[in-house]
Amino acid sequence: MKKAKIIYFSASGKTQKAADFIESELKKIDFKSETIALNGEKKIPEIDFCNESIIYFGTPTYMWHTPAPVKKFIKELKNIEGIPFGLFCTFGGVTTGSNLSWILRQLKKKNARVTGALKLKAEHSMMFKGGSPLEKGKPDDNDIPMIKKFVARSTEKALDTDSELKKIPGIMQYFSFLSPPAIGSKMMPKIKFSPEKCTGCSACIQACPTNNIFLTEKKADRQNNCIKCYRCVEVCSTSATDADLISTEKLLNLLSKIPENRSEVY
Repeated sequence: MKKAKIIYFSASGKTQKAADFIESELKKIDFKSETIALNGEKKIPEIDFCNESIIYFGTPTYMWHTPAPVKKFIKELKNIEGIPFGLFCTFGGVTTGSNLSWILRQLKKKNARVTGALKLKAEHSMMFKGGSPLEKGKPDDNDIPMIKKFVARSTEKALDTDSELKKIPGIMQYFSFLSPPAIGSKMMPKIKFSPEKCTGCSACIQACPTNNIFLTEKKADRQNNCIKCYRCVEVCSTSATDADLISTEKLLNLLSKIPENRSEVY
């Protein structure tokens, strides 16, 4: 039986949902798959790629870029020469920016082959407060035909050792310099913590994808690995952890009109 690994990072569950769809499509074509979630990993897991027919790798898009934990994982990957990869990313209906193209370039430097790529619309992770997020409920069953096309294309090309995706189309990758992660993160709404409201329920600890929150004297405390996914804000029932996200919604709706705001298979 043909084998595949599906490796992904998912802060709010949308990229995980895409991974689940991919796993389902792989089963339909007699692939045995193993899924590995990178969430919460303090140490990059050692992964054996040698016996796989293809590796699927997925990530959300943050500020037009690849999230820091994913960049760290990609940079530390070893022994992937000649291994075929199918890349997939989710984005909140604005743009994927340089996300997929950056990952493709890094894998090519390590002599891996990218045999297909998918960018998939997902409910915007910063718009849960207003009640009308971009791409609400996405990804969903309507995306299955596109995911099926992605899986078929990437697995077919994986069998041809001379076949690979040379680059990711799109102009917005060249404008990602307008939103550098270091500066963009500082410009995003600040996460505020009110210890007097905290009940020590640990919901934020469980939700944090980077293990950035811990309990100190039964109150949530934070380290320095925040990626501004706002999951802690979303799950906090007492508003002890909060952020002014409503003020950004008008800008995000405006940005959703720029090019390359569609789901695509490459």
